[in-house]
Amino acid sequence: MADACKKWRNVDTRAFEGLQVDFAKECGATFIIRGIRALSDFEFEFEMGTMNRALAPGIEMVYLMTAPEYLFVSASRVKELVAFGASVDKYVPANVAKALKAQSARGGLRTGATEAND
Repeated sequence: MADACKKWRNVDTRAFEGLQVDFAKECGATFIIRGIRALSDFEFEFEMGTMNRALAPGIEMVYLMTAPEYLFVSASRVKELVAFGASVDKYVPANVAKALKAQSARGGLRTGATEAND
């Protein structure tokens, strides 16, 4: 993620464990930006946002709608394409596509289909 965002000086990327709102509080954030693709995303985000508001009332959730041409793109679909050898270059940054291809070549890429069967 850091490589994909390095062209913006005002963007900081950090990994964290635990609750997103706890991490946001640690960083001094006052809002969290999330993306919504479809109605199913809205339901999930609405529930999570309501819980986050109860846990951290001072942190506002902000939702952005995806562009119509990317409505169908998800991590699961991208990993599935890579697992079957298809190009994902137009859906993810170049460094992400490269990392996914390398992970798939090592046999370490888990797709939604394999996760459901585990």
